[in-house]
Amino acid sequence: MRWADELPSLSGIFAVFAIAFAAEGISSLLKRSRSPWRPKGDTLAMLLIAALMLGLVTAAALAETVDRKAIHVIDGDTIKIGDAPWRLTGFDAPEAGRGKCKAEVAKGIEATFRMHALLDAAKSIEIIPQGTSTDRYGRRLGRLLVDGRDVGTLLIGERLAQAWNGRGKRPDWCLTASA
Repeated sequence: MRWADELPSLSGIFAVFAIAFAAEGISSLLKRSRSPWRPKGDTLAMLLIAALMLGLVTAAALAETVDRKAIHVIDGDTIKIGDAPWRLTGFDAPEAGRGKCKAEVAKGIEATFRMHALLDAAKSIEIIPQGTSTDRYGRRLGRLLVDGRDVGTLLIGERLAQAWNGRGKRPDWCLTASA
């Protein structure tokens, strides 16, 4: 491991400065307020900074590094890590094996191959569990990061997936895959 790999990422440093800047702005507004309930000094700003930092630290602590050899790709939004199936959240990819039409199956196969390519080229792979719940098929829910980038966002950007929050009707790939 190189020494540079141990430095915090620039996006993390930017986030800390953005939080500090926002907290300073809130503190400045509160100091000018004449409301009798306003906190004294920088109490609220410090609480806000602490809460945001705790959120950043907690999210980072939940991420688990995964070895590429331990991942089996099922399709564009489902993987297995060891024996545990995972449904990747925030997006929906077309079904590669049991699609409703030929266009969905073709797009599903393309999304599956792209998932393989992303994982094979990755220098780092992390899974961020979304709580301890599972979906109706017993799969754990989580976000998959390759080199710090969310695979769902990447697949959506390449039109191999659509944003989906896991609620409501799934996108109809037979309508969108042929378009």
